Order: sequence, then structure tokens, then C-alpha cells
Amino acid sequence: MGSRSVASGGCIHSSSQTFQTSLRVARPKLVVRASTVDVFTAPQAQTWSPALKPADSATRAVERSLREWITAHGGFIHTSIRLTDNAPCGCRGVVASSPLTREDVEDPILVVPENLYLTTDNARAFLRPLDEKIQRSSSSGSRSAPASQGPGAGLLSGLKLPLWGAGGARRPTDASGSQALPAVAQLGLLVAVERARGDQSFWAPYIQSLPAAPSCAWAMPPQQLKAALVALGPTAEGWGAAVERARAGVYGRAEAAVRMYGRHLDVELDVEDVVWGMGQVLSRAYGHEPDLGLAPFIDLCNHTLGAPRPRGMTLEEAPEATGDPVREVSYAVVESSRYGEPLPLAVGDEVYVTYAADGGDPLAAFLNLGFVPPEIVLEAGMREPRRRGPMCT
Repeated sequence: MGSRSVASGGCIHSSSQTFQTSLRVARPKLVVRASTVDVFTAPQAQTWSPALKPADSATRAVERSLREWITAHGGFIHTSIRLTDNAPCGCRGVVASSPLTREDVEDPILVVPENLYLTTDNARAFLRPLDEKIQRSSSSGSRSAPASQGPGAGLLSGLKLPLWGAGGARRPTDASGSQALPAVAQLGLLVAVERARGDQSFWAPYIQSLPAAPSCAWAMPPQQLKAALVALGPTAEGWGAAVERARAGVYGRAEAAVRMYGRHLDVELDVEDVVWGMGQVLSRAYGHEPDLGLAPFIDLCNHTLGAPRPRGMTLEEAPEATGDPVREVSYAVVESSRYGEPLPLAVGDEVYVTYAADGGDPLAAFLNLGFVPPEIVLEAGMREPRRRGPMCT
């Protein structure tokens, strides 16, 4: 759930290729950012500390597939970071498998090309021909069922995605086709379709890394939800009802998507498939409505206070061998730092990013992430007196 990049021009090196680059523009936008990194050699044998247990075979396969896919498309994952099932945060996460010095972490440790993001642009491109097909069918007299609002209509406007705010802007009442669905539902539908395509999907290495169940509060089993609300204490007073409304809203949008597109797809999907896809978007995506994106490998990094936000840069790259003209390429970059200072990593230390957005809402964070970043609670508490205005005793 984040984005990052390197701050100076030079060469981007991976184990398979080197790009000559010149820093052009730094622009903190949804998708990617670029970075320059030093020469990286082939992975050395890793020494695992007792505190860092090797991941199981399935997790190792997921990481290997993701790493190969990202590097094949011009990205970079430092050879000293690994995906593990036993990260310090208590769940799956990205950790150091060998020490990273301060000098090591002055360069980005994770670089992901923008063209590997799974975005609402991809979703709209996928849905456009289906919309045209539905329109032709309607004009010939065979009307498809309208995308009714379904139960919980409008509730997605209250689901705020990490970093950017509302997860479902209201649509015009006369909107049709994909325009009748919020960006979360559009992208969630595509995520579900790509999962159904299996190994045939371009994004298969990324889709395989997604959890079986999203972390959203509305997706939690009853006992887990109850425990989470109790742990939050007075902060969560009344949140149980909000969770139920959010769940109804998500299912309503998923039902509308299946009703509208189900019979026109080249794969079989049901409502639960689309709910799963929407959950991945709500808990993991970056961007601002209506432009959202899922960031491969980056969203495997967990949250902690003071960690950096992934950031992006755009670089000019001039391929040496082909003589092709210079082109702008964007990347998302992750660095190891805390409160803006480079953070060396010992074996087993976790690579973190922040999920907290300025002006974030604690309830929205809980609905989407399944927890509330402490900085959001602190910031909300500081805003509260200003909202109430002067008080008289």
C-alpha cells in the first residue's frame, strides 16, 4: 500500500539490464515513481537468524514469481529483502534477510515500474468494449438489467481508501455502464476477472500474492470483528453499525457489477468474487478517486508510525543499444527510513511504509484496513476541538 523512488540521475541497474537515465520530473501522483540505484550483483547466500524463519514453500513461490516479473519489466527488488510469513508485525511482511547498512539504504530497496500497476485506467479500458456491447444490445431491443444501486446504495462514499480519501464518489443518476459504478467497483471487478484468468493473466504474479481474505473490517468474521472493536475501546463506539452498512454497500455494488457485466465476461464470476476484488482495492490501492492503482510487491509492506510513504519520480531513459529516442518512464520507489532519516536494517528487521493519509478518518481507516493507524487517531483528536468551535462552561 504505497509508492517510492530514487532522487538523483544516473543508472538504474538490475541483474539483467542497465538503463541510462536522467532525472526529469518528480511528480507525486498515483502510479509510479522512478529511482536510480547502484550496481546490484547476483544474490549472495543468505544467512537466516533464529528470529527470521524461512517462508513456507507457497510464499517463496509467490515471492520468486513477483521478483522475476518485476525485474523482467525493468524494476528492482534488493537481493537482501525477502517476503516472510513471520514478520515482526506478526503476519506476512517484507524483511531484511541480510544486513543493510546506512549506505545501502540511501538508495531505494524496491523499484516498481508504473506499467505493472493494476489501475482504474486498465479497468475502464477493459469495460469500454463491454459497455459498447451492452449498448448495442439495448438499442436492438434486448435490454440488459440496469446497474441498480442495490442495498446500501451510496455507502461507498463513506469508505475512504488509505492515502487519498473517498473510495466511491457519487455518480450522476443518469449514468450508465461502467460510469454507474464507482472506481472501487470497476477496479474490483477487473481484479476478480484477472484472478479467474489464472496464469493467462498478465498480472498473475501479482494476483497470486493477494490474500485469500481482505483485511477490511466489513470482511471480518463476527468474532474477529468483535475482538477488533473491543481492542479499540471507546474510539469505536457505534462502529458496529457502520461496519454493517459498509458491508451492505460493498455487496450492493458487487451485485450491480455482476448483474451488468456477468454474462458478457469471458470468465465466470459471482458476487463473492467481485466482493473479494473490491476488498483488495479498498485495503491496498493508492491514488485518488477516480484514479486508483494497486502496486505489486509494494503493498506487501506493512504499516508503522514514522515510516515513509512510497513516492514516485519520472525519469528520462535513453536505451543504449537500440538508439531509440529518450522516453519518460515512471516508477514507484520504497526506501527504508523512519521520520525522514535512512534506517539501516538488521537481519529480520521489517521494511515498513505508512498507510496514514493527512486528514484521514479513523472509522474509514478501520473499514478499509481493519485497524486504525495511531497517527490518524492523534490527528483526528487535534482536529476535533476546531470542529466544535468555542465551548462555554
